[in-house]
Amino acid sequence: MYLSVAQRREQQMSAPTENRSQWEPHAVIGIEPALKDPWYGATFGQALKRFVQKALHFRGYASRAEFWWVQPVLFITSVCLVAFLQNVVWSASGGNVAVWALRITALMVVWLIQIAMLVAQLSLIWRRLHDTGRSGACFFITFVPVIGPVITAVLLALPAKPAGRRGEWSDIDEYVVGWLG
Repeated sequence: MYLSVAQRREQQMSAPTENRSQWEPHAVIGIEPALKDPWYGATFGQALKRFVQKALHFRGYASRAEFWWVQPVLFITSVCLVAFLQNVVWSASGGNVAVWALRITALMVVWLIQIAMLVAQLSLIWRRLHDTGRSGACFFITFVPVIGPVITAVLLALPAKPAGRRGEWSDIDEYVVGWLG
């Protein structure tokens, strides 16, 4: 039986409240949450869209779905960029100025793309750590030899902890409004 969106919402909202998570209201009724809120249960496309929209936002929160759906895309993009440099740019034969200009230009473009991806990835990690109730500065644990990356991966995999959220981690407009009045 086919149900319209309105019928599904009504059916979900009439379900007993113990079946619904108080921290995942958007996932239950299928409505996109505000950009400042984490999107629990986001699909691949939704997570990617959010990643691009919030690429430079270090404040706020990111759900596990928002974080983990983006990781394969970033990895595959990095591998493709390196393969492009290795196979296309450096395999060009000849030592004339045009070939070297192509190599240097391609290298600079790839570096710029990688830097943009790194900044966006760091902001996503920061927001994910906020969602687990920890400061984004916990990211620096990654630099502890051997065990650091493992600890960071575990922290990123932990479930959301809304009780641990702090005002200064929220998006700036929400924080300023709460602080002023």
